Amino acid sequence: MSKRKLILAGGAGFLGQALSRHFVRAGSDVVVLTRRTKADCRGVRYTEWDGMNVEHRT
Repeated sequence: MSKRKLILAGGAGFLGQALSRHFVRAGSDVVVLTRRTKADCRGVRYTEWDGMNVEHRT
């Protein structure tokens, strides 16, 4: 069975970090779209995103 892949918009805040940790522990690949690039949760990939455009900036 393949890993579940999740994208969380705004996942660097209080609730987003809790959700990110939960899904990583459950074995999912997690990508967080965030304005804060300093967020840090082991196993999560963070991508800078301001919600105003669709440009990908990593």
